[in-house]
Amino acid sequence: MMNHRIIDEKYLEKPKLMNKVFNIIKSILNGVIISGMIILVIGLYYLIIKAGIPYQDPTEELRIQYVINMGIGETLIGNGFLVFILGLIGTVGIYRARIRHLVLLAMVLPGALISKGRNLVDQGAW
Repeated sequence: MMNHRIIDEKYLEKPKLMNKVFNIIKSILNGVIISGMIILVIGLYYLIIKAGIPYQDPTEELRIQYVINMGIGETLIGNGFLVFILGLIGTVGIYRARIRHLVLLAMVLPGALISKGRNLVDQGAW
């Protein structure tokens, strides 16, 4: 009888652990989304402010500086957008996994509670 009780308590503790794991993953993914937005904004800054509109008759040095700033801006925008989208995909995935986990838990938990009640009755607690 004691063996069943230990197994039942593990079933009851599992949702708490899974909620902690989901919250940690959710926090990490929120950080990924925010960092993607920040990288995107920095890229826009480089593209619009630093590179800006090219001069009409620039010297070779200004032309090189414009091309470098334009390249940095385009790279940062592309990478920031990619990080942002990956964070969104991960967030949607973790919510779908949580829903699937809750459905499985709803199927397993009643059995664990019933067997825990049987253990209490067998021990004479009721």
